[in-house]
Amino acid sequence: MVRKRDGKQNLSATAYLLSEANLLTDLEFVFGQFRTYQVPISYIQQLTGLDFGNLVNNDPKEGIEEAVNRFTELKHLADIRF
Repeated sequence: MVRKRDGKQNLSATAYLLSEANLLTDLEFVFGQFRTYQVPISYIQQLTGLDFGNLVNNDPKEGIEEAVNRFTELKHLADIRF
């Protein structure tokens, strides 16, 4: 639940994707820092075949078409969109 400025609480569901793609070199696995992205729940559904039901309706990333806003790299807690 997220408390809005007007004092009301609304359900907010968010999804995250972790990547080490930029840390892999010469086809050899390299341990390192993960890059974390906030992505639409529907994107995770597409990747995995899982069904998150009505949570998609409470996703602030849902319905955003421009790629720059659909996949947000998170560098700070304040970057998360609720």
